[in-house]
Amino acid sequence: MVEAEGELETGITWRSLLSLVYAAVLLGPIDVFLALYMGSSFLTAGPGYVVAAPALYIFLILFTEISRMFGSPLKRHEVFIMYYLFGFATIETTFITLLQQGYYKSSPLAKELIEPFTGKRYYDVIPSWYAPSPSAYELRTFLHPEWLLPMGTFFLATILNLASEVGLGLLCAHLYIDVEKLPYPTAPVASEGILTVAERDPRKIRIFAFASFLSFAWSFLTFGIPSVMGGAFGVRVGFLTLIDLTPYLSQYMPGATFAVDFEPFPYTWGWMLSTSSVTFILIGSYAVWFFANWAIINFNIPSPLFAEFQREYYPSMTMDLLMWRSQLWIWTGFMMGAALGITVVTLIRGRRFLVRSIRSLTNLAAARHAGYLPLHMILALWLGGTVGATLLIYVLVPEFPLWTLILFSMLIPFVNAIINARGMGEVGYSVSIPYLRESMFLFSGYRGATIWFAPLYAGGYGTGAQAAGYTYMIKVAKVTGTKPMDYFKTLFLILPLTWFMSFIVVSTFLLMAPIPSNVFPMTMYLWPEQLIREVFMMRNFYSIYKLPLIGVGFILTAALTVISSYIPFLNVMGLFLGFSTAIPFANALFIGHIIGIKILKRWFGADWWDKYRGVVLAGVACGYGIIAAVGGASILISKALWHTQTTY
Repeated sequence: MVEAEGELETGITWRSLLSLVYAAVLLGPIDVFLALYMGSSFLTAGPGYVVAAPALYIFLILFTEISRMFGSPLKRHEVFIMYYLFGFATIETTFITLLQQGYYKSSPLAKELIEPFTGKRYYDVIPSWYAPSPSAYELRTFLHPEWLLPMGTFFLATILNLASEVGLGLLCAHLYIDVEKLPYPTAPVASEGILTVAERDPRKIRIFAFASFLSFAWSFLTFGIPSVMGGAFGVRVGFLTLIDLTPYLSQYMPGATFAVDFEPFPYTWGWMLSTSSVTFILIGSYAVWFFANWAIINFNIPSPLFAEFQREYYPSMTMDLLMWRSQLWIWTGFMMGAALGITVVTLIRGRRFLVRSIRSLTNLAAARHAGYLPLHMILALWLGGTVGATLLIYVLVPEFPLWTLILFSMLIPFVNAIINARGMGEVGYSVSIPYLRESMFLFSGYRGATIWFAPLYAGGYGTGAQAAGYTYMIKVAKVTGTKPMDYFKTLFLILPLTWFMSFIVVSTFLLMAPIPSNVFPMTMYLWPEQLIREVFMMRNFYSIYKLPLIGVGFILTAALTVISSYIPFLNVMGLFLGFSTAIPFANALFIGHIIGIKILKRWFGADWWDKYRGVVLAGVACGYGIIAAVGGASILISKALWHTQTTY
């Protein structure tokens, strides 16, 4: 993968901005409905970050064809902006989050559940800056004074954390893309999709179209028919995307997980990764989710470290449930220690790269030539956002220890960004340290409920994981010859529009029918369940992080990271990613990689394989996207009912 030569060009034009306005105004409302109805967004939520949003390629092809009809084809820089901001423009679920917070306060469950710190009802400990009173919620409108404080808190926290993530992302991008020059093996999936749609190379188009057709046909059977029939009629027909064999395996190997994945994506993703990466992802996955879980249950190892998991286990557990409970009671602490082990050794071993990165960013001309902001502006974004978010939480919860806020708002996100960005650069995947928010509560010694409602990572920002995603995006920007800062400029331009559209759309649905209600059935199931899970975490979290497991994880990965300097094939980052990768996905990556290297590469030739495999993956994503978009629209049409307030 070679970066585009010459000066970086801008992707911000009236055409790219107009396309994003179209996505926000016309496609975003569909996504909001699907999020309320099915609990997931068909249009903007693909099966993984490497695969673009399902409706994206339909959106890109529509606008590229319109521009060609008028004799002015879209440039790849414009397509880049459309590609990466489409999902952001159409994700208008902000006010769904706020509405869910209001539900937590007004739900009958809130008056029944007891939080463990003071013995009060959950209802009594929810602060006014988190949710309005039940009387305001029942009015079914955000135009009430009691909504001002929750909305203001949420939006301010989101902006501050977003600024912090952007600053961290720019710093990590310069370190790993320009200084260390990590390969970013999965970046060609996005870049080839952009270049193929924009430049229309005839050979690439044929390959792209053929891969799209195969993916379309397969996804129609495995995903399209079951989803549409299930959404419209409440039944599931056709092939399944995954067969879970864990309950059957429990007769012979209790505690072990196993399933077979029928989606094409993990198999084709394996083409982009190195042999060492897929091998150690497979080793890490089996080590945790197969052999370790089996040994803990089968031999009934008498240790308080495993007692909760052993007590909860029963043979008919599904893979998802077994992974969730074992991660909760065992692997959360181990994963945290493992992440810290890699990070500490990486920072010590790579300190010269970090110093070189910071020194080069102090050169204003060099930073601008590379497409970045100068160092003082990057630090202003990172530290300004971080300090602002820390002060906001301190104002909201003044009794919470300030030292803990400083540690977890500044140091931990930096560590998480470093480890995640390196994972993206070396292996193509990233893993966040799990339960960071709850671990902060644990280490602080604070025993109160108010901090559980604080906007520590509002909107998903603030953990460092988003910063790592920005480094991946910047790599694709450089490959396509686009100015990386154009993405961030457009993001902040489109942010007010997505908030405004979210307000309009969610308010409209709220007037049609109460939320939750049977008109939006998934909210009736998910929201109470999530409320119960939150109270469960309050009651049990302090027994989840176990220091011996944290220590084992730290020592293991730190030692292996040191040894990897002398054994090149030893891929510690791949092993770490495997610890959190489900077995069917790890199997698919490995099998797909072997098929690609041993069969397809020899069949088509090394030159063809290296040049066009990214195009094939982009086509696979397009085929799935068409099915997902059409399926989501079909569900919406089948459930399109007019409701009035008098109905309820």
